[in-house]
Amino acid sequence: MEYQTEQMNEQEQYHIMTLNREMDRLEKIGTRMEVPKGYEFNKPKTVPDFCYLVKEGRVMSYEILYSGDLRRYNYMVPGSLFLEDCLLLDKPCPITFQAITPVVAYQIDKCDLKRAFKHDIDVVMDVCVSMSDKFLGAMGQLRSEPVQPAEWKICRLLLTFAGYSGVKKNNGITISEKVRQRDIAELLGLNRITVTRKLKELEENGYIIKENGYITIPDVKRLTVHMRSLGSPDTF
Repeated sequence: MEYQTEQMNEQEQYHIMTLNREMDRLEKIGTRMEVPKGYEFNKPKTVPDFCYLVKEGRVMSYEILYSGDLRRYNYMVPGSLFLEDCLLLDKPCPITFQAITPVVAYQIDKCDLKRAFKHDIDVVMDVCVSMSDKFLGAMGQLRSEPVQPAEWKICRLLLTFAGYSGVKKNNGITISEKVRQRDIAELLGLNRITVTRKLKELEENGYIIKENGYITIPDVKRLTVHMRSLGSPDTF
């Protein structure tokens, strides 16, 4: 049984993008495709040929920085629509979208999407909601993350993952997918050594349990209160 955190609302879940709307109408105008882990849906700095709706699996958005480091931005989970803005506006996309698990998606052509706009206002709203959520999520990151300490960022990310893929167990809520320290560091733009140290401190203080590569949160409310005690009240 998946667990949904009550403490984290949709606008706080900046690193996981999902449409939270009916997908059938978008599926009908797309072509179903199955791709393996590692598949890249676009080439950076080029105008995409299609946009995509994720049905199963996860897609990561990232870019390679001038330093050569990889910077992760978001995970696209089932219900996510991506590349629709660049497709419709003929804008080069600066980042890459890559499957990090086997993915089932619907590939949507620009002409088919525009044609659907003429006949179904709900399709228009689907695209508007998708683009709006990304804008609000990016704005939220810019407003909150630069002023927050590393431990606050890590706590919030763990709560976000718990809200998306948490499973109730006897000892708390277990994030159903392995969350690597490298992933956390890249998503949050933190030093990997800092992430390792902060996770160890959270574990020693009983806020999380690490076992076989999985992270369990024994008490979500307690971790949430701890996170809020670390951050600036202006962001709550």
